[in-house]
Amino acid sequence: MTEYISLGQFVPIESFLHRLDPRVKITSTLMLTIAVVSADSLLKLALLVIVLLVVGALSSVKIAEYWKGITPFLFMILITAMIKLFLVNGTSLISVWFINITVEGLKSAILLSVRLILIIYAAQILLVTTSIVSLTDGLGILLKPLELIRFPVHELVMIMTISLRFIPVLLNESRRIRMAQISRGINFQEGPIWERAKTYFAILVPLINASFQKANDLAEAMEARGYTAGRKRSRLNELSLSRPDYIYMMVMTILLLGMILNQANTGW
Repeated sequence: MTEYISLGQFVPIESFLHRLDPRVKITSTLMLTIAVVSADSLLKLALLVIVLLVVGALSSVKIAEYWKGITPFLFMILITAMIKLFLVNGTSLISVWFINITVEGLKSAILLSVRLILIIYAAQILLVTTSIVSLTDGLGILLKPLELIRFPVHELVMIMTISLRFIPVLLNESRRIRMAQISRGINFQEGPIWERAKTYFAILVPLINASFQKANDLAEAMEARGYTAGRKRSRLNELSLSRPDYIYMMVMTILLLGMILNQANTGW
């Protein structure tokens, strides 16, 4: 198992989810995301937490390793939750000086935080269990009807998948550059905040250069393999649905319909 799983990194192991059709995994991830957004109470979100933990277990990847990929987003989630916490009006819970925390604000902040974590986790499950080739094929087939209106489906899918796969590459590259700069004596932890901000240019500049170099290498590799945008492409392995695909899809559909149809407020 890898030491660190970041968003967009594929883990080539054998599991139930790895064997599913990519179209089923993409569609079920979209359904889970809609279900998470539709959940209007902590009880429903708790049910979705259980469902996603079970789905994550089917990938044979430990929850702790998924969590390592979520942690880079925790600061953004915290800031968003704080905005909800202080700006939502309602029944006062804590009032100190100019700070006023309401019951509704606290509930909204918790709901939003859990929703964001679950959405990132669902995306992690999809990307960990689906290779870039399978992801491209699945998205291309699902979006194929858009070709009737001359929409560049293949180019869009290729851009999306390459962008997702570049996330772990750039994260690992930034980690490598940071360790190299620390070994040269740069201290990222001490000094005033503006001085520490300046030291991060020692990571940013090499990272930008490395990203352009990797993009150029990828373009040359695609050109060397005869890739031409806009041309109709064949597949080595044609996608086909099996019994596990239908069962998994049916379970996710029932879950989504249950969440959408049951919009009554269940409170905490």
